[in-house]
Order: sequence, then structure tokens, then C-alpha cells
Amino acid sequence: MSLTVFIENFTTSTQSSTTAYDWWKDIIIPLIGAIAIPLLIWWLSWLFGASRAEKQKELRELRNNLNLLLSVLYASIQPLIDLKQRFLKLQNIISLSPVEVLTKHSHELGECNYFRLSLLDTINASKYSSCIELDGNYVVDLLVIIQRSYIITELVQHRNKILQDIGCCENQEAKLLRVTNLIAEDKMNVRRNIMHINDLLLRTEELIEKTSSLPQKKKKLKLDSVYLKHFSVEFKTAKQELEEYNKKIKDKTND
Repeated sequence: MSLTVFIENFTTSTQSSTTAYDWWKDIIIPLIGAIAIPLLIWWLSWLFGASRAEKQKELRELRNNLNLLLSVLYASIQPLIDLKQRFLKLQNIISLSPVEVLTKHSHELGECNYFRLSLLDTINASKYSSCIELDGNYVVDLLVIIQRSYIITELVQHRNKILQDIGCCENQEAKLLRVTNLIAEDKMNVRRNIMHINDLLLRTEELIEKTSSLPQKKKKLKLDSVYLKHFSVEFKTAKQELEEYNKKIKDKTND
């Protein structure tokens, strides 16, 4: 190969190499950047946007559930107070002599109480699991209220069942005996039933106050306002009666 041919080949090779490098540097790399960077920005925006949307959805669902709970708890207070008043009335009646009860107050004695708190049909405690991060005992407190609501409902239904059995009894002697037994059972249970109601009233008040304070622990969690001042006297009385009742039980146990 002549020197002239070698120089020409070397020059051509060098020029081709330089052209390829410039092509990648000036065309391909900028093109990749022009496509990849917007795609990366779009992907990150979608990722964080989706995460934010999910958090907002969770916050909205929690807010709705807590507002529902506040409404249901608040709506449960008056029915509990009304039921307590009926038990107090019954307590006064059965304190009389059996003859007087049967002759003058048989209607009040045989009055059925139709009672069931809406809490039992509308509230699912599992929907409030995220509140455990804000208050460790929140779900436990809610479950206790649900359980106590069932207990009071069952107590009312149990007495109603006894009244229905008495009403279906055609033998007058047997009927009189059942009524006498009902009076004896009421004397044993009515005070305890009133304390069950007092306990549930105070637990309901406490959970409403606890729920209303959750926005202080979680940002952007705005809840409806619930005012308990209307029932301040009933709550105070319930607390006093329950404390006196528990003290008597404790004193009897110590004796």
C-alpha cells in the first residue's frame, strides 16, 4: 500500500468517527433528554399525585365516618334518658305493696318498652381502625359502647317477652303468679338496669368528646360540632348515681 493511500484511508476513518460522535452528542442525546425528562416528570407527578389523592380519599372517608358516628351517638342520648325515666317510674311503682301495684298500677307495670339504638344497625367499628393511631383506646371504647347497647336492648326485650307470656296466659291463678314473679324480678333488676343506662350515657358523652378532639391530632380533619350542654344535668346525675351505686357494692363486698 502506498503512503498516499494509507493517509487517505486514515483521514476517511477519522472523519467518519468524528461524525458518529457528533451525531450522538448533537442529536441522539438531546433527543433522549427531550423525551425522557418529561416522561420522568409525568411519572413522578402521577405517582405523588395518586398518593395524595389516596390520602385525601382516606381523610374524606374518615371524616364522613366520624361525622356519622357523632350524629348516631348524639341521637342515642335522648332515647337512653327516656328509657331511664320509664325504669325510674317502674322503680317507684314496685316499691308499693303488691296489692296496690296490681289494683292501681297494673297498666304501668305491663307497659312494654320498644327500644333499640340506631348505633347497632349503622356503625361498623372496623371503619374506625385508623383512629387507633390518634387514640390507642378509640376502637375499644366504641366496641364497649356497642356491647353495652346490646345488653340494654336485650334487657328490655327480655322483660317484654315476659309481659307477652303473661298476656297469653288464660289461667287467672297462673297469670297472677306470673305477675307476682315479674314484680319480684323487677325489684331485683330495675336498679341495675338504670345503672347500665347511666354507664352507657357517660361512655357516650366521653366518646363524643374524644371524637370531637381528634382534629387537634390530625391536620385537615374537620368534624361537625356536637353540643352536649343540653344534657349536662342528665350526665351529672348519671355520674353521681353510678358512683353511689358502685360505692354501695364495694362497701357490701368489704363487709
